[in-house]
Amino acid sequence: MAKKSVVHLRVYKGSSMAYDANKNPLNENQIVKIQHGSFEWINFMKMAVKNGYCKVKVEKVIIVEGFGEDEKITQVNETSSIEAEVEDAINPKQVVVLTDDQKRIKELEDKINSMLNDNKSKSKGSEKEKEIQVKDANDVNDYPVDPVELKSYYEGIMGKKAHHKASNETLIEQMEELKNKS
Repeated sequence: MAKKSVVHLRVYKGSSMAYDANKNPLNENQIVKIQHGSFEWINFMKMAVKNGYCKVKVEKVIIVEGFGEDEKITQVNETSSIEAEVEDAINPKQVVVLTDDQKRIKELEDKINSMLNDNKSKSKGSEKEKEIQVKDANDVNDYPVDPVELKSYYEGIMGKKAHHKASNETLIEQMEELKNKS
């Protein structure tokens, strides 16, 4: 027995939403029915903005069981996960990857802000002492676990890019050798 979920989406065309005095949308809109998780769904989500849709709203989600005369339809009440998926497709969140220098700058800014906040609290009369832990550079073996981050870390320390076939262990060994030489 086939079981599939069908999503009813209301799509609004245009570059932005326009409303009348009663807050009803003026944009041309229509209902699109797509099976969730299918190739058609994936392609629709990828191309929704490029196809000229400024807003996509989940109207309802139904589960269809069976086929033909044996078909049973039930409506799903919890659609928040699908709504979030649609929202991410229409308004994608921009992921910013920081370089090593940008990470260091951010860490230093955070330290400055925390020191400034500490000074403000001390000037108000609370005398809290903060413990500072100093680690020896030779004792630090905290290498990134992610292979991409490890390769960028390697590039920052070694001054050259890592070989594309080099394993994580090889890169760590080479960085350890450099530390031991200096």
